[in-house]
Amino acid sequence: MSVVGTLIYQYLPLVVAFFILQKIVAVFKRRWELQWTFKKFPGPRPHFLWGNMKEV
Repeated sequence: MSVVGTLIYQYLPLVVAFFILQKIVAVFKRRWELQWTFKKFPGPRPHFLWGNMKEV
């Protein structure tokens, strides 16, 4: 049982780091998709989405 516990504690930081990295990539992908979509519409440049993504 101690071997399994040792392995879990050894790989737990890697799993947490991967989860956080996945969330960061998802946020940037969503922002990129919004910017790409808004390029088709007339008006201000899509860089305004970096500040107020939740309002859209």
